[in-house]
Amino acid sequence: MTTTPSNNPDDPNNPPEDPNNLDDEEKGRAKRDSYNLVRKRIQEHKDRRWEAFRKIEEPHESIYSKAYRSWVKQEKAVTLVLYDETTKAHGLELWHTLKQDELLIRLPSEVLPPLESVQTRLGEKVRPTYDGAVEDVLEFTIDGDLQGIPLFSLEGTEFTRIMNERQAIITGSTPTTLQANLSETITQGLQNGESIRAVRARISAVFDGQISAAKTLQIARTETAGLMNTIRDEVFKQQGFTKEAWSTAGDEIVRDDHVTFGAAGPQERGFNYMSLVSGVGTLRYPHDPAAPVGQVVNCRCLKLPLE
Repeated sequence: MTTTPSNNPDDPNNPPEDPNNLDDEEKGRAKRDSYNLVRKRIQEHKDRRWEAFRKIEEPHESIYSKAYRSWVKQEKAVTLVLYDETTKAHGLELWHTLKQDELLIRLPSEVLPPLESVQTRLGEKVRPTYDGAVEDVLEFTIDGDLQGIPLFSLEGTEFTRIMNERQAIITGSTPTTLQANLSETITQGLQNGESIRAVRARISAVFDGQISAAKTLQIARTETAGLMNTIRDEVFKQQGFTKEAWSTAGDEIVRDDHVTFGAAGPQERGFNYMSLVSGVGTLRYPHDPAAPVGQVVNCRCLKLPLE
């Protein structure tokens, strides 16, 4: 009697197909199917993690935005008081009797507060926003990427160092740029022979532009995501990951370089993504402090540990 093989893989009359008996075409198809399945799963995981990251990061953007706006409004008030006191003390004599070259030298320095005091006030405004962001990104990373209890001991000193470095970046750049813009607009007003009131309006306009919706979002996103991504990189370092992947937002506004980084797939930890594009510098993960400014401003990318 002829036995008809069943669909039961445990049926002795229906032994599993020996992979060695597959022809080359079938082997190639099986390999491609397996690769595509793995790639799909990785992509789905990346998409879910990016979306989850944005959900915890965006609220902190809002918190940072409020702190930053508060600082700009404070600096505007301080600067305009100095301007009013200076112009009142000199009166119209400042405008009509001093030579223009002397006026150009004296006025900007007299109406702008000391840079160090501006930097200190900015640090006092933004530092309180860091603690909540660090707490949330640690929970997100440990629960999501490490799947629970980390293998390392969390050292608060390392995260304090990162917060200090992030604060130094914003306080070292933004106040300096702001005062340079103020000095430039004051000089332009004086060179044009504008009135005391007109130059005052110029000063106000610089501060108002500093807290436009686009400018505020750019700074808040860059600083918040920068802190969170750097904290994550420290966690991956302590955990001992050796391979990581770059994940982008996957939409049409992702910059071309970052599309290239995301398409590069798994890379050894510490890999310099700038080597993939026509640029110089170092970029090991999104918002790397060592990276060129154009690669980190407004970046929404995320680094994912693989093994």
